[in-house]
Amino acid sequence: MSLKLVLLCLAALAALARAQSHDLVIGERQYNDILVYSENIALQASVVGQKIVHEQTFNAINNHVITQVVAKDSADDGTGATVTVTGGGPGQDHITLRFKSQRFRGVYFTVQVFAKPKV
Repeated sequence: MSLKLVLLCLAALAALARAQSHDLVIGERQYNDILVYSENIALQASVVGQKIVHEQTFNAINNHVITQVVAKDSADDGTGATVTVTGGGPGQDHITLRFKSQRFRGVYFTVQVFAKPKV
């Protein structure tokens, strides 16, 4: 009976480990904000064993400030890239994101930027 319990716990932990994504959500949606930018980023690993590092700046439209940025990792099994903010962000007119893949893996994200008119 205890062997079954151990195997069940191991299976549950394995399932939990596989269900990890590296999504980034920064800021909050606000009244009167709109989707000002959306892009799918797909970068394949080109050199065996090398990590991909990609930095990109996203701008709000004229006279708008960013309210929320959502960077959704397409890999939900823990093998996806990570994303960090290196500049700008909510309350500003731009945000710079840095994507870093795991070895032998690419970068596959959907980025959405929401903004509202400046007051």
